[in-house]
Amino acid sequence: MVSGFITNSKYSIKEGISYVHLFGRLENQKSFEIITKYRPYFFIKEKDRELIDANIKTEKSDLQTTNNEPIIRINTDNPKEVPELRNLLENMNIPCFEADILFTRRFLIDKNILSIIEISGKEEQGEFTDVLFVEPKIIPAKKSKQLISKCSPKMLAFDIETDPKAKTIYSISFCDDKQEFVGVVKNKSIEKIKKELAKNVNVFSEEQDLLSWFFKTIKEHDPDIITGWHVIDFDLKVIHERANYFKIPFTLGRSSEQSSLRIESSFFRDSSANATGRVILDGIQLLKSSFIKLDDYKLNTAAKHFLNDSKLIEDDHRFEIIDEMYIKNPKKFLAYNIKDSRLTYDIIIKSGVYDLTVQRSLLTGLHMDSVKASIASFDSLYLRELRKKGFVAPSTRPNVSDKGIGGYVRPSQPGIYDNVLVLDFKSLYPSLMRTFNIDPLSYVGLKEELETKIDINNKDKFIISPNGAVFKHEEGIMPNMLKTLWEERDEARAEGNELARYAIKILMNSMYGVLASQNSRYHIRSLSNAITSFAQYFIKLTASRLEEQGYEVIYGDTDSVFVNVKTKDPMEANKVGKIIEEDLNKFLFKKIREEYRKESILELEYEKLYIKFFMPKVRGSEEGAKKRYAGLKVDTNTLDSDSPKTKLDFTGLEFVRKDWTELAKEFQLNLIDLIFSDAKEEKIEKFILDFVKDLKSGKKDNLLVYKKSLRKDVSEYTKTTPPHVKAARLLDKIDGNVISYVMTKNGPQPIQKISSPLDYEHYIEKQIKPIADSVLGLQNTSFEDVIKGSKQVGLGSFF
Repeated sequence: MVSGFITNSKYSIKEGISYVHLFGRLENQKSFEIITKYRPYFFIKEKDRELIDANIKTEKSDLQTTNNEPIIRINTDNPKEVPELRNLLENMNIPCFEADILFTRRFLIDKNILSIIEISGKEEQGEFTDVLFVEPKIIPAKKSKQLISKCSPKMLAFDIETDPKAKTIYSISFCDDKQEFVGVVKNKSIEKIKKELAKNVNVFSEEQDLLSWFFKTIKEHDPDIITGWHVIDFDLKVIHERANYFKIPFTLGRSSEQSSLRIESSFFRDSSANATGRVILDGIQLLKSSFIKLDDYKLNTAAKHFLNDSKLIEDDHRFEIIDEMYIKNPKKFLAYNIKDSRLTYDIIIKSGVYDLTVQRSLLTGLHMDSVKASIASFDSLYLRELRKKGFVAPSTRPNVSDKGIGGYVRPSQPGIYDNVLVLDFKSLYPSLMRTFNIDPLSYVGLKEELETKIDINNKDKFIISPNGAVFKHEEGIMPNMLKTLWEERDEARAEGNELARYAIKILMNSMYGVLASQNSRYHIRSLSNAITSFAQYFIKLTASRLEEQGYEVIYGDTDSVFVNVKTKDPMEANKVGKIIEEDLNKFLFKKIREEYRKESILELEYEKLYIKFFMPKVRGSEEGAKKRYAGLKVDTNTLDSDSPKTKLDFTGLEFVRKDWTELAKEFQLNLIDLIFSDAKEEKIEKFILDFVKDLKSGKKDNLLVYKKSLRKDVSEYTKTTPPHVKAARLLDKIDGNVISYVMTKNGPQPIQKISSPLDYEHYIEKQIKPIADSVLGLQNTSFEDVIKGSKQVGLGSFF
């Protein structure tokens, strides 16, 4: 018996029989393939049997629908027949169940496998893997750090260099955890220094020889994961085009099958690649799907952030420089190509996204290129539990439903405050689902539809949410799943396994979104609204309780309330925060037990203390802004020291928004810092005037760059042409989707092609003035007053 990690799967048909193929890495680090028979199937209601053709193969089943209706199983020989049969039957108004589950994923769910397996069977030599198992016994393996480490998938990063128009490939570099090497098409300069080149440089006479070496290298190194930076949309796309040109098979996988690419032009969908037995992971997609935010997702930006390193050439005209290096300085050219592969590999490892992706695969049972799919992740776990209870799930179908209820945002009270407490419900939505048994299987219907049918007011049998959704009192599948995940998260935290903890957090927090999504098989609008209606109810209840006790609630947002305890003493405010936390948790626990006959999982936490807090108005209005504030947060553990630790916190303001310039961020940071440090009005006036003066004199020119992402090809912007698109159209070549530009007297221009004087008045009017007015306007003065020197109200009235 040996254990292994499944990284990829496919199916095949041979002599009318369906086979599942599983690929991955064994604990001895050998690659493996498993081939086993498996039959495609789905379900219909037993009462619909008489409506279907007699030639359709059926089988009795002990399972039932969630409405307790008996079902029968429809068997097919080929997975492709399932969607065909489903369409046929649904056109006859016969509902189908679980007819949309991918065949290999169906196999893993039925076997209750979550990526790690134990294999018992004869080992053979594989054609494309080290080991082949035919019809072995496979069972889920128990997860352990040691086993996961032994089965760790093997990753290989690569990068290509081309001519400026990406019509010819000059070189391809590879790297893994142990080595780096490169292949290059020779030219006159390379021919001259060929004997001087290192052993890791492979020289080829023709581009087609380089391409053949590329495919041969992948086969020999046999990675589970192929990665790169922008690897599908650029590197593999170019390799695919050139391989087709030279009639070289585009085979990246563990089979002789041609690999395929799906290139997406939409900003909202990622391109993908299919290579039998391997996973293609793009470095950019990995960072984004792991919720890592950078100013942009260029390789150089990520390298500086995670590695404190950079590409050998950072120039915006590097395409021309690379072309020249290839001809005149091949050693530097090759070093550049190799380093790009090394940076990619090291970023993926050092950032933690590789380990996080492994953890998410172990948690959900999805392959590493699918873990970002929240609905599929939820399905993988929920379907297993549903089956254990003897039920089948409906097939996914397009849903049209009423508008959802969002999170509650309490109107803010703009101002500058001393000592504001933030009280936060920990994991609010998952806590509500557990506490009130919110679950598709437990959902009974709406109060208004059930009142005349059953005694829904029996609190020992039913729970009624504020929006009228009714749930059974007995524990459902999702609350139990959350309970298990909660325990696993606590265990991971205790072991110091932050990546496992974070993977669990991502999954738990996605569950509300799955129920609210019209693309989910479990979508019922009143069910997802039950979660948000409960959230609104308890946030409002919390605020009311605080106000009854004499505190001022100045803001509330989804799962937190901001409380002005009206004291100048941070030590006193901290004591009040602890008292409030204890009181509210006792109050809520009692309320839920008495009203709903449930034990509360809700936990309200005194999360932080702002010793200074700024809440602005909505621009051009007297109303308080939402989701926009700044505060000077204090480490409450250091309050009794001579120098308490503090940190400026910004939410929603220009300082943390990517669509504002560094100029705006620097101005706002310094202005808020002055306000929070109780600076005199003369000092604030002087800062604003000096900042504007420096801007006009050119001292701030390095801070004037806007950065904005293109969400589609520039040619597709027809109805409107935003500034970044105008700037993009001036470029000879667009590198990535983030456009960096400045505003000039002649409009937006990319930083690579600035030909006109900078428009300083634009930056004053659009960047400086709004930020200044958001602060100065709280006391009926303005940026214009400061600039003109005619303030009607002194800044001293702030303090």
